[in-house]
Amino acid sequence: MSITTKVLNSMLENGIRSFDTYVTALTEADISSEILTGRKVINFSEASAGSIIGDSEEDLVISEGTTITHLAVFDSQEDGELLCIVELENPETFSNEGSLSVQQLKISLV
Repeated sequence: MSITTKVLNSMLENGIRSFDTYVTALTEADISSEILTGRKVINFSEASAGSIIGDSEEDLVISEGTTITHLAVFDSQEDGELLCIVELENPETFSNEGSLSVQQLKISLV
């Protein structure tokens, strides 16, 4: 069975874009590793070819000595439901406190 691009786009539109969405950083692929410096608003483009692209409005603040391996998208600034986890191609270690700009975060169903 295969699903058409139209259906995939509809799933993303209704499953991600229909919510207010917030991004946060994780130190592993588990929400218990969420850094607790605050989730930031992320806006996603209209779904196309089974994918959406998101850009955060503000950078995430990352503490000294933290390695970020994943990003998580939630439907609430605090608590709420996890919508997805995205693994970073290149984990980033912060030797000093710094900021992580989330631009062009791609969520794809294909």
